[in-house]
Amino acid sequence: MVRQLSRPGVARRVLGAGVALVLGLAGSAGLGATPPVAAASAPVAPAAPTLEAAGRPSVFAAGNAADLGSTGDVVLSGPLRDLARTPSGRGYWLLGADGGVFAYGDAGFHGSTGDLVLNRPAVAMAPTRSGAGYWFVASDGGVFTFGDASFHGSTGGIPLNAPVVGMVPTATGRGYFLVAADGGVFTFGDATFLGSTGDQRLSAPAVALTAAPDGSRYWLLLEHGEVRAFPGGQVTSTLAGVRAVDIQVTPTGRGYWVLDANGRVYPFGDAARLAPPVALLPGGSAVALAATPDGGGLWVATSGRVRPPGTATAQGPYSFIAADDQGRPGRWDPCGGPIEWYLNAALAPPGGDVVVHEAFDYLEAITGLDFAFAGPTALDPARDRVSGAVVVGWVASLDAAGRGGAAYRVRPTGPVAEHGSVALNATYNAQLTVGWGGGAWGPIVLHELAHVVGLGHVDDPAQLMHPVNTGQADFGSGDLAGLHRLGAAQGCA
Repeated sequence: MVRQLSRPGVARRVLGAGVALVLGLAGSAGLGATPPVAAASAPVAPAAPTLEAAGRPSVFAAGNAADLGSTGDVVLSGPLRDLARTPSGRGYWLLGADGGVFAYGDAGFHGSTGDLVLNRPAVAMAPTRSGAGYWFVASDGGVFTFGDASFHGSTGGIPLNAPVVGMVPTATGRGYFLVAADGGVFTFGDATFLGSTGDQRLSAPAVALTAAPDGSRYWLLLEHGEVRAFPGGQVTSTLAGVRAVDIQVTPTGRGYWVLDANGRVYPFGDAARLAPPVALLPGGSAVALAATPDGGGLWVATSGRVRPPGTATAQGPYSFIAADDQGRPGRWDPCGGPIEWYLNAALAPPGGDVVVHEAFDYLEAITGLDFAFAGPTALDPARDRVSGAVVVGWVASLDAAGRGGAAYRVRPTGPVAEHGSVALNATYNAQLTVGWGGGAWGPIVLHELAHVVGLGHVDDPAQLMHPVNTGQADFGSGDLAGLHRLGAAQGCA
């Protein structure tokens, strides 16, 4: 709801309603007869990641998997999409959406398309059996070969019903499988077709494929966590309340790991219980996993540090928490100097201060507003205000996970923010993880800071500004469109 402000010279305090958090516990159930895979009852709890203001890696290791490096603080032109290990297990490659390839450990760089403009983004990669080359595939099914990788065909010139989302090499290295979001499986070289769901209506899109080491079967992963085995198409496991992103078979072929977007790993069958301590960045997601040759270690790759999304062309629903009688939204004056902010972290969970810093940095990059940390404070964000500044902190209790907003003074040019605040409910510290992704503090902080900037609630559950958070981890297209109306691109207020 937009509040109308029509009395120039009168300051009014307008608070956006606090977000109510709904958390779904991810569990697993449901087993098929082929293969004999036993489901884990819950994801393995990783060690708490150490959050630092800079240097957040994009690859996380567990078990006997070695940390060999990552893109770290490199600002990527597009997100990372896949991770593939070398045959020795002493190296890996990362694939970017632009076709850029990053090599670590004993992984050799054999070329990329990072300096080209692809028709469609790269989505998955696979190494050759020797490790002296690799393939990657774009979402239109176009296959690119490098090093000793041989071209066996593609769907680049075929109209597809759904985009390609995954690629798996055959055991011999003389072929590969491609999988599309409708569950269609395409085989090339010596890859054997064992079935697909391309002729079925799925309850969720397919996101990945993994194959047994001997090529006798493969498993299809759907976004809501269901896994189907082929031949046969039996459901071998399910997960509840997750957004699954990748699947990796064990070396024996008698189990697999499933990765969700928050970086949680779910082991099935003889898969070792491993949990890389994934720490996401604002707007980030886990994207891929790979196992060491003996199955005793795992790597998880995240989308990395990506240039924040643009807002100028974004479209979708948004609202403002304040506007004048001409419909001009209340916003901060980008010409008035830095917007200082203070943090009361006395009741914050460990690492909570870093999340707040990251949220301000992310919002600054999107809006163009200049936020400047003014230091710690003992002020109560639910009660105390500082002229021209924002007070953020955790409080002992609140009627929601958080509440945020700003006060405005109406000028001839429209309402201008004079101060703001964000109060976060410390009783949620036990329910929310510290970091980013669904069920974490990061999106809650970002939601409340968007209220401070001037965004109101919307009815669309796909937007972060929906009043109930059911797993939204980043701004939606409507949120971005609203932030464009409130940002520095609109000029002085």
